[in-house]
Amino acid sequence: MSITNPQPQEQHHAYSHHRSHRHGRTAPPSCPRRPDRAHELLGNRATVRTGDLAAPQTLGDAFTDIDSLFLFCVPETASEVVRQARETGVQHIVVLSAAAVTLGFDYGHHSTVEAAVKDSGLAWTMVRPGEFMANMLPIWGLRCRFLRPSAGR
Repeated sequence: MSITNPQPQEQHHAYSHHRSHRHGRTAPPSCPRRPDRAHELLGNRATVRTGDLAAPQTLGDAFTDIDSLFLFCVPETASEVVRQARETGVQHIVVLSAAAVTLGFDYGHHSTVEAAVKDSGLAWTMVRPGEFMANMLPIWGLRCRFLRPSAGR
C-alpha cells in the first residue's frame, strides 16, 4: 500500500489499520513531513519513498512493488499519476474524494481525480467524506469544555 501526501491523522489510521501489509509513502522531496513517523508506527515494514504528485515522472520508484494506493491528488496531474501507478503494477486505488461530488458542489477538483481513476481500468474505491471533525477544531475548539472523567465503573 502506498499513501500519497497523508495528513498526520490519515497516515496514522492507514498505517495502524493495515499493519500486516507492506507500506510505502510518497511526499514531495521538499516536504517529507516526518517520514520517521512511518518507522515509529511500523518499524522495518515501512519504506518511505519520495515523489511529487505535481511532477508525476518522479513517482515511478515510489509506486514500485505497490499493489494498492491511497490517493489524494491534484486534478492537474491526476491522469498522469494514475497512468504511472498502473504502469508500475498498482492494482487498486482508493481515492480520498469528497461528498461534494455526489451533492453537485464539486467544481472539478475531486470529480476530475475520480474520473482519471475510473477511466484507468484499475479497481477503485472512492471515499467521499462530508466533513472532518479535525477541520472544526479552530471553530468549535474554544467552545468545547472538559467534562468530568468517568468514575471508573
